[in-house]
Amino acid sequence: MQHRCKRLLCACLCAAGGASGADFIVLSADRPSHVYRCDAPVTVTVAVSNEAAALAGRQVICVYQADGRPETVGTNTTGDGPLRLALQAPAIPGWGLLTVRLLNEKGREVQKRSLGLLAEPEKIEPGAPDPADFDAFWAAQIAALNATPMEPLVTPVAVAAASGQRILDVRLSCGPPVPPFTNAPSNYAYLYLGMPANARPGSLPAMEQFRWASCIGLGPHPKTMWYADCAIHAIVSPHSARNNWTPEEEAAIRASLKGWGYASMNAENREDYYMRGMILRILRALQYVKQQPEWNGKVLFLHGESQGGFQSLAAAALDPDASFCLAMVPAMSDHLGFRRGRRNGWPNVIKTTDGAPSDAFGRAAEQVLPYYDNVNFARRIRCETWIATGLLDSTCPPISVCAV
Repeated sequence: MQHRCKRLLCACLCAAGGASGADFIVLSADRPSHVYRCDAPVTVTVAVSNEAAALAGRQVICVYQADGRPETVGTNTTGDGPLRLALQAPAIPGWGLLTVRLLNEKGREVQKRSLGLLAEPEKIEPGAPDPADFDAFWAAQIAALNATPMEPLVTPVAVAAASGQRILDVRLSCGPPVPPFTNAPSNYAYLYLGMPANARPGSLPAMEQFRWASCIGLGPHPKTMWYADCAIHAIVSPHSARNNWTPEEEAAIRASLKGWGYASMNAENREDYYMRGMILRILRALQYVKQQPEWNGKVLFLHGESQGGFQSLAAAALDPDASFCLAMVPAMSDHLGFRRGRRNGWPNVIKTTDGAPSDAFGRAAEQVLPYYDNVNFARRIRCETWIATGLLDSTCPPISVCAV
């Protein structure tokens, strides 16, 4: 059955990085959509100028990477008008990325600009299979979660006097603790939950938001929450790390987790993979949100970016009450893209050699990751879902997102 997912190509088709002074680069493709057929010719115009006029006699280094093709590197010298680069779209359904670096008279880079494009994105197929026991596996995890008492610990938060909101700091039990938070008595979910202070029972829609990978906890108590003036608004911590750290505590825990590759932790074991605990936490948070008497029982909106996009898709697949999902540049997409000659999505758990896992860990993870792949979660989503990608995103590359 076709799942109800819509892909949205973000407007972020080309962007600058490291601008310096008044010199700048403008890149433009001959197709405004930046979408081509495989092997099609691509013309990119490179205009180098300052605030007054075009800059002649300046060197630009152009690096082009495209799926199914070797990387090309070229050096060009600007003239009185724009440069026109003759490229080819990827040889297979996939992604192309052009990076142009402008050098000054001393040969130092003063600006970088990139442009992304896609070849036949509608034909990008996932590398990950759909495990026959995917549904049974997650049904067992949810059953174990449901058998675990929630044990909510709820602390009211002091809010801004004029906000008209009620905000709670919430801790929920989700089962046995997970590394590296094994000193806690449970795999705790932490969230902030806000709503209008005087909301009537059954009157409010609900929104649950999920965080990206660089976020460890949720930080200090908020004085207001964006949507808590008109909805039940929950923000869920990605990790089993308590809310309301002091800056000193946050610095200490970040130092202790330096180099912590949690997104690959225990990825060779389906029951012990770190992301299993994360998914259980977001499902428990949803259960708590739906228990609020103010929820209208109809609208349950899920939203997140990058790692939060993954959490949104997993939640939409596993909670039948989800009514809408917006996943921005979702991580954890197409873990096995290497099987089709493409770059894997974040966190790129499996390192490869000649198109195959390069070690025993990777070979074991190859069997586990399909249970944690957006490709397979998306197949099971029944609510309306929008998925956005960015053509310059090398962390969660658009080829991995388009496979979903």
